[in-house]
Amino acid sequence: MSRARDIADSTKTLDVDGGTIKLDGNYPVGTGNVALGDNALVDSSLSGGYNTAIGQEALNSNTSGSVNTAIGNGALYLNTTGASNISVGSNSLADNTTGGSNVAVGRDALGNNTTASNNTAVGHQAMTANTTGTSNNAVGYQALKANTTANQNNAFGRGSLGSNTTGADNTGFGQNTLGANTTASNNTAVGSDSLSSNTTGASNTALGQSSLAANTTASGNVAIGDNALRAYQTGGDNVVIGRNAGYTLNGNGNCTFLGRGSGFDTTGGNNTFVGYGSGSGVTSGAKNTIVGLFNGNQGGLDIRTSSNNIVLSDGDGNPRMVFDSSGGYFVGKVNESATTAGWQFKPTGEAIVGRAANDTIFIFQNSSSGGTVGSISITGSSTAYNTSSDHRLKENVDYTWDATTRLKQLKPARFNFIVDADTTVDGFLAHEVATVVPEAINGAKDAVDADGNPEYQGIDQSKLVPLLVKTIQELEARITALEA
Repeated sequence: MSRARDIADSTKTLDVDGGTIKLDGNYPVGTGNVALGDNALVDSSLSGGYNTAIGQEALNSNTSGSVNTAIGNGALYLNTTGASNISVGSNSLADNTTGGSNVAVGRDALGNNTTASNNTAVGHQAMTANTTGTSNNAVGYQALKANTTANQNNAFGRGSLGSNTTGADNTGFGQNTLGANTTASNNTAVGSDSLSSNTTGASNTALGQSSLAANTTASGNVAIGDNALRAYQTGGDNVVIGRNAGYTLNGNGNCTFLGRGSGFDTTGGNNTFVGYGSGSGVTSGAKNTIVGLFNGNQGGLDIRTSSNNIVLSDGDGNPRMVFDSSGGYFVGKVNESATTAGWQFKPTGEAIVGRAANDTIFIFQNSSSGGTVGSISITGSSTAYNTSSDHRLKENVDYTWDATTRLKQLKPARFNFIVDADTTVDGFLAHEVATVVPEAINGAKDAVDADGNPEYQGIDQSKLVPLLVKTIQELEARITALEA
């Protein structure tokens, strides 16, 4: 042993012997050890090698632990056999005995860790209470501060998972994320104060500042966006995406909201709202489905407290298609009492199509010109089936054609339909009429589809009326002539 030098103006001395350094004359035994500080690496039975201890009582109890680095008063103080630990900061990893491969940076970081391994704690009091929990990562002041035995947590940010004790597999990124969590597991919180009040709720995902901030015990929620599910505390299994989406929802679950502010004021459960502001004004209504801007009370439709409705709206919030709670179906109108044109089908089987103020319930238009070619209308006592006959739609008008000769070619018959053998009716065979009045017939004789299934002909018997009228006129003229 040789004295390298005396420290000037001090009673302390720095001694060097074969590469082993010790302050104040106390040389650590073992191989490749460095000790600097009173009672650092002081155990005389030390066999572990390649340890570095800087600070009073750093690695004080180490015996066989190797490749440890302890910097700070009391750092790794109780370590005996633990290896490959890094401890920087006063009392960091102070209680560690056999735990290995831990990293502690900051005063009291991992201070109570005893046997746990593979933890990383960076920050004042980060993981300070941990005893046996393994494979945790804590970065930030008091991150995972209360964790004791839980494993595989990740906390990044001041106070992140600060109250967690036994909850495992949680991830918090941001200040106070999962700050109140105690025993719950499998939560993910990204964004300042997200899931900050959660205590025992499990399997939640919150992405965005203050998302699920009030949640305490609810589980299975997904909230993405600033303040998404902000007030939610109990319940579960909601999926909410969008800033302020589902802001006031609490207690009821199984909701799906997609879009900024969707379901903002909603308290009812089992709602599905898709679109910016969709369902934002629905309060207690439940089991509703809204697609579009419709807030719950627009365009003459109010379902704020109603349930089991389906609404499709346009970009201005006007309902364009509605299935109401009774099963009624409306297109272009919002409810049964609305006088606007549209389609209405009632669950009783009644149908109103295109009803307007003039009581026209169905309008037929030409697909190319858009002109009206027919309609169905009603009065107080009758229904009219109208075919457009305006003179402005016609040309080549001929009043001299021979109707009687054509009429004689028609073959009225008596028959029964195969499905109803007991009923005999009067009528025509469509393919026979097609040779005389082709405009009255739809389809072709013996036609089949691509699969070989019959495509049956149809007849519009109203098309025979002009032929009958013209024939009667011709007969009346003959009678008049004979009488003369």
